[in-house]
Amino acid sequence: MLSAYLPVLREADLDEQSELPKIIDRTAQSLRFLKQYLYENAGSANPDALIEKPVNFEIDRTAFGYRTDDEQIILQYNDVGTHREFLYLLALINSNAVGWEQIGFAWYAGTCIDPYTEMLDTILIVPELPYYSQCIAGGIDPAQMSASDFRIVYDACARVCFEKGLNHWGSYCESSPVTSESVFTRNKAKEPGDTKLSAFMAASFLAWLDDAYGFEQVSLFCFGQKSFEEAFGTDFQSAFDAWHAWIEQTYPAE
Repeated sequence: MLSAYLPVLREADLDEQSELPKIIDRTAQSLRFLKQYLYENAGSANPDALIEKPVNFEIDRTAFGYRTDDEQIILQYNDVGTHREFLYLLALINSNAVGWEQIGFAWYAGTCIDPYTEMLDTILIVPELPYYSQCIAGGIDPAQMSASDFRIVYDACARVCFEKGLNHWGSYCESSPVTSESVFTRNKAKEPGDTKLSAFMAASFLAWLDDAYGFEQVSLFCFGQKSFEEAFGTDFQSAFDAWHAWIEQTYPAE
């Protein structure tokens, strides 16, 4: 079910009669895909009970976030361009404290894995980006991107983050620690990645961990069922350093 404050749609120059069905259909495709992907690949981390609940989308100006109750998952957006898949995945994780791993998982699964991601609807890779050249060298065609290309985007962004540091040279998700994100809630006991990773970096790091250890282990960690060492057999800093070295080797500086 979707409820929308129509002025928000009209301010975005969207005709509700023609565009709302498209939004609903695209979102339904993403959610069906993610539900099936988690079922097939997340193993025991798959949130079986929660994933069967209906999803209610609310588009208005009052809130941005997600919540669950006994009957449904509720996703709230303050504009029509917000990433619906992102909040859906965070709702499925249903963590009491959202840190770098949950944010990174939502960006990774919701864009790199989901072939219906709404991120494909606009050209996002433009020459003005500081990591544009790395994206092009990685094989991206900005006009014809696939979901898997976002892995290259996040890797390339991470390469520039290592050079420039996390000092807000771009958007929050690109160039600031995940602690800057509105959905970040792990305030009492921050993990090392919370201050070392932006959201895009976290997505790149989890993609690398997925390649090395598999999606089930990534899911068990991100859904809070295993610690980092239990899931990956190594400590965070060792894995971080190995990923950092891989980024610099794969995406060399100009």
